Amino acid sequence: RTPTGTAAATADRPLTVVEAPPAASGVPAALALDALRADDRSGPGGWFGLPGELAVRFTLRNPGTEDVTDPPFTVLVGPPGRAGPIVAAPAIGTVAAGATRDYLITVPTGAAPYGRFEIDGRIEVPGRPVAFTVEAARRPWGLPVAAAVLTAALLLARRGTRRRPPTGGSG
Repeated sequence: RTPTGTAAATADRPLTVVEAPPAASGVPAALALDALRADDRSGPGGWFGLPGELAVRFTLRNPGTEDVTDPPFTVLVGPPGRAGPIVAAPAIGTVAAGATRDYLITVPTGAAPYGRFEIDGRIEVPGRPVAFTVEAARRPWGLPVAAAVLTAALLLARRGTRRRPPTGGSG
C-alpha cells in the first residue's frame, strides 16, 4: 500500500507448515533468596584495625522448572547508602530446577574501618532479578583496649616515680 492507502501491488505467497515448539508448562526459571547473613571475619588482625573481610552467606532456591546457569552477579560494598566499589563476585554455577544452594562470599575491607558496612548484591535472572542488601558491623575494639592499657601503664609508671622516699643524709 502507498502512504495514502491505495493498493500498489499484490502477490500471492504459499505458506509452508511451521511447527511451533510446545508451550512450556510450569514456572519459568527463577531464583528466590531464602536466607541472607553477613559477619565480620577479620579475626585478631581486625581487632586492631588491620585490613580484613566480611563474610556474606546466602541461600538461593530455584522454584522454576528450568535450571539457572551462571547468571551475572554483581556485589557492591561501602557505608550504608553509599555502597560503591564493585568487588569480585563468584560464579553462581548451576542451580537445578527445584534445588537449593548455599553460598559464601568474602568481601574485603580496608585498614581501620570502624562502623557499619552495606553489601548490595544483584543476580540477573532473566525476567526476575534477585537483589539483596545486608549490613555488617566492624568494630576494631582492640585499638581502644590497647590505648587504655598503655595509658594505665604510663599512669602507674609515673605514679611509681613520685613515691620514692626522700634520700637524706644524716649519718
